[in-house]
Amino acid sequence: MLGGGGWAVPPTDAVLNSFSQEFTYEDIAYATSSFSEQNRLGEGTYGSVYSGTLRDGTEVAIKALNAPKEGGFREEVEVLSRFRHPNLVILLGFARRGRERYLVYELLPGGDINAKLGKDRAFIWNKRMSVALDASLGLSHLHGSRPRVFHRDIKTLNILTDRNGTGKVADFGLACLARPNERQMAVAQTSGTIGYADPLYIRTGVVTEKSEVYSFGMVLMELLTGRPPALQHPDGRIEYQFEHVKQDPRRLSQMVDPRGQWPQTMQERIGMLALRCTHESEQMRPTFVEIVTSLRAWLREAEPILAQQQAAAAAPPLQVQQVQPQPAPREAAAPREAAPRQRQTPTPQVAAPQQGVAGGPWNAYAQAPHQVPWAPSPEQHPSFSVPFPQPIAAQPVRIVPAPQPAGGYGFPIGQAAASNAQPHGHALGNALGVARNPEPQHGGFGYNTPPPADLQDRRPEREEDIATLAALGFTREQATEAFKRCSSVDAAVNWIIEKGA
Repeated sequence: MLGGGGWAVPPTDAVLNSFSQEFTYEDIAYATSSFSEQNRLGEGTYGSVYSGTLRDGTEVAIKALNAPKEGGFREEVEVLSRFRHPNLVILLGFARRGRERYLVYELLPGGDINAKLGKDRAFIWNKRMSVALDASLGLSHLHGSRPRVFHRDIKTLNILTDRNGTGKVADFGLACLARPNERQMAVAQTSGTIGYADPLYIRTGVVTEKSEVYSFGMVLMELLTGRPPALQHPDGRIEYQFEHVKQDPRRLSQMVDPRGQWPQTMQERIGMLALRCTHESEQMRPTFVEIVTSLRAWLREAEPILAQQQAAAAAPPLQVQQVQPQPAPREAAAPREAAPRQRQTPTPQVAAPQQGVAGGPWNAYAQAPHQVPWAPSPEQHPSFSVPFPQPIAAQPVRIVPAPQPAGGYGFPIGQAAASNAQPHGHALGNALGVARNPEPQHGGFGYNTPPPADLQDRRPEREEDIATLAALGFTREQATEAFKRCSSVDAAVNWIIEKGA
């Protein structure tokens, strides 16, 4: 059998025609305008990804592999041709020309969720939870199938979204099929992305559902905090973002991304689920079925919360009107020795709260968007795939760039330097850019963290500001307690709302 360029197709390649459709090289060249630069979506170690339109009008993403074996050509065709699930990327077929191989996917214009975390301000808590549910559904389908499929490279760069925001798991270049009825699989070479790979899997060379759950737990932490599991500095040093957490929810709560506008309840639940998924002991980690069940139930419970937020955001701005004091009526026969008139302070009048909006007239304060100047750009987020030699403990790790295009499909931006970093802590870490830490949020995950020391000694008597808060509907006790910690009216209002005081 001959390929499009007249080369003899290797025997291991010939069997793929029984799995998937083969396009001619002329078909995909037509779709991509002969692989023009205008159609290039990204470039990686093993080739490039192009957008295109087939002759029948179908929009596609075509991955051109210069090194098919290393790029996982056969693995992608075998795995994705076996499974059809709404949360797995659809492989439409493949093409061959000489030694070159091409994979033809559906086009997912929403891009990967790593990019959405960095650029999309509308990608708030409910959308993040929805994408997490979508991805967990796809992964649960793989692990519930017979034979079982191990993805081995679960990360935010490999979770793409369509134009409706539905999440789909992609990039199966490292995937492997277990034998029927096998629940784990020993691999000759452990591979994955530093920061997401399970340290236990790296040490033992055995991949299980629980090692995949660990990687998904790192995805949950990234969705919660807006930070990748690890950062790689220009000198090659790897900084693990969650190593200090050590299963302490209070520490994780201080890293929550304010851009996500997380409600307290959902923040606590996602944080605790992420910590369970990344527990050192496999027995303590949930299954994908348990993850799906939890996320689905929480999203249903979140519908009233989201409705309240949307109603508050659509409400007109709060209006405060000053009522001029009316002079007291003059008595006809008032004695000259009457006491002097007392100075009257105008009483501020607050517009009546809208019906159906929880939280009263001050609820709009809680819905103000947060401005975060430290949000990293996508260019600071290269990702790398790491083949880990055996045994891992005594040898250096050689970092090899993993495929990652702009917009997903697993292609990197840039190259990584060699590093002697060893696995430790929660993750093995990968550099996706350096971002400054946001200000810590107090009280997350059910813990009442004390305020910073510089606020503990502030005891100003601010009668005018207390009166302003009282006019907004707060009690004097709430206002007084807030100004022990805050120096402005806006900060005091936000503190009262966050604490539920």
